[in-house]
Parts: sequence; structure tokens; C-alpha cells
Amino acid sequence: MVNIPPYPRLDLYRVAVDRLERAFAGKRWKSKATLLLTLVALFFHFPSNQHIRQYMSGERLETTWTTIEGQRDHPLTPQAHRVGSHEEKTAYRLTVPLIAKAFGLRPLGIYVLQFLLGIALIRMVLSIAFRHTGDRGMAVLFTTGLVFIFPGSAAFFDTWGHRDPYAYFFLVLALFSTRASIIFLGVLLAAFTDERGLIASAFLLLYHQFEQPGKVSRTALSMNAMAVLSAWGSYFALRIGLAHFTELSTGTGGIGVRAVLEQIDPLTWGIWSGLEGAWLIVTVFFVGLIVTGDRLRAVLYGGALSVVILTTVLVTDLTRSMAYGFVLLFPALAWLHAVLRPQQLRALLFFACLVSVLHPMYYTFGNSTLYAVDPVYIKMLRLVRLWI
Repeated sequence: MVNIPPYPRLDLYRVAVDRLERAFAGKRWKSKATLLLTLVALFFHFPSNQHIRQYMSGERLETTWTTIEGQRDHPLTPQAHRVGSHEEKTAYRLTVPLIAKAFGLRPLGIYVLQFLLGIALIRMVLSIAFRHTGDRGMAVLFTTGLVFIFPGSAAFFDTWGHRDPYAYFFLVLALFSTRASIIFLGVLLAAFTDERGLIASAFLLLYHQFEQPGKVSRTALSMNAMAVLSAWGSYFALRIGLAHFTELSTGTGGIGVRAVLEQIDPLTWGIWSGLEGAWLIVTVFFVGLIVTGDRLRAVLYGGALSVVILTTVLVTDLTRSMAYGFVLLFPALAWLHAVLRPQQLRALLFFACLVSVLHPMYYTFGNSTLYAVDPVYIKMLRLVRLWI
């Protein structure tokens, strides 16, 4: 009988974590990680080369872009749109058109700026995650997980003029900053980019009030939380003023119970695809709140998440709407770091990231359609197919 020596035990998880920590051990690790994650985002979620080519040639391709250009040229003049369309709901989404007007941007310029904001978003997320964990490996894992879900890479692949990447950037800016004025501006700009940015800013309010574990103040709001509330008040005041002094109005076609009934089939997928593997972080966060008896946070965060989910199911843009829930990941990270051991939190971030990495990015729009965000090698194979 031949004796076969046993193979040494190999902890693949430990090996992966050790190599991750060594890879970002230098002084400029944030810049290195930002560059690497930008390249990773482009490799796995490459934009439509056809759209970009059309932008450069000046061709018209999407009504979303012509709507932005119309608002850029005449921001307070109503435009006629098909009832139930995406465009009829954009009358008050003025942030991107006004930015385009201020800098004289056409669609290609708006996309290039969006691309740059996507890089800045990655850098800020790294900084926020490191601020809460003090661990480079955890910060990179958290940010990588975000890059592999819709809101983390939309700035690179969204060539349709949906404006969401701008809203994501302003929300992260309001998370990143500790200055009340920047938080106020970030929330206000996000709200005027898309109303879902206003809804998601409820997580911002709670984040700036409760980001540090401990006894929750039931009587006093922090200055940063007050900045969020002030932005809400300013948004509604400005919107009421615009409605009164202009003829701007927002359509409601395609919103409501009818939308829910028409998209029952992709409903679960739409909710999942907004956060993908990050739902693991959200689940552990709420389980932790319940187990530790932190009822106030559980009710407040749960209520805010319920509103985001309700908003998602009442409209046809399922994935895009649910993706605004990514803001919840930041208070979840801050709270979990305070109650979990470092090894536990690192493992949670690792597996949440792994699920998102292994899961192809699909998003839903309408009652039964799934769209894929293709990696660069699929784009190349399609070009080869055209040549053959």
C-alpha cells in the first residue's frame, strides 16, 4: 500500500485577504485602488461604443439626451413628451441641464463629466469606508463590492442620459463631507437631479445623526442632520416656487398600482439587482439591530428602506430606483464596525463583494425586459462578429 502524503491545508480566504492587504500597503494606496477599480469597472461594465461614437459625430440617439439639451437651452420652459414616458417626469430635474448650461456641454461633454465624477465617487467611497473601519483591506472590499453593483459603475456605462450617476455622486459627496454647507448642497443637487435622490437622502439624515454607535439623542439634531433637513425644506420651497411662477409640471403616467401589476414577473429581480451582494450587508445590519435591541435605529432605517422599496415597485425603472438604496450601506458599515469583530466584518464584506463580482450585471426596465451590462471582451467579440 502506497502512503500518499496529505496535502497542506490552504485557507483561500486568508490568502486572498493577505494579498489584498499587501497590494495596498503603500502611502498612495487610495490613488492606486481608485485607478485599479476604475479599470475593473470599465472591463466588466463597458459603455456602449456605438452610443459614444454617435455622441462624437453629433447624431441624435436618445430622447433622454434631447430632453436634457432642451432643458439646458430653456430650463424653465415646459417640453411636450409622450404620456407615461420617462421624459415627462424630468421637468424639475434641472441639476444636469444647468451644469451643462454653465459649462456649455453637449451630450458627450455631459458623459465625460459623468465619467470623471464616477472616478471621484470611487475615491470618496474608499475614504468613507476607511474612516469608519481604519482598515485598508475592508475599505477596498467595500468599495469593490460597490463598483460591481449598479450605482458604483453607472457613471461609466450609463450612456443613455438617465442622470442617476450625478445623483449618486452628490449623495456620496454629502456622505463624504463633514461640513454642513457641503452636505446641504449635495442633498439639494441630488434632489434636483432625480426625486429618488431626495428619498434616498433619508439615509443621509440618519447617517449624520447616528453614524457613531452609542446612545441616540432623542431631543437634539446634529448640525449635519439639520443641513439635510434644510436641503429638504429648500427643495420643496424652490419646487413650489417653480410650479407657481412657471408652467413646469411632472407627469404621473406609468406610476402606481398599475405599474406594479404590469411588472410582477421582474419585480423580485429588480429589487435584487439594485444592490446584489450588498443585500448581505443590509440583512446582517438589520438582524444586528434587532438582536442588540436597537429598536429606534431599526424602525428609522427600516422605514427609510421601505419607502425606497415602495418607490421602486411603483415605477417601471426597477433597478435604477432600487439602486438609490446604496446610501444605506454607509451607516450599515459604520454600525457593523462597532458591533462585529474585525474578522467578522472583513468576512462579511468579502463574501458580499464576491457575490456581486460573480453575478453578471443585469438591470430591469419595463414589465419583462432584462438588459445586460456587458464586459469589454463581449463588446470586442461583437465587433469581430461584424467583421466576419
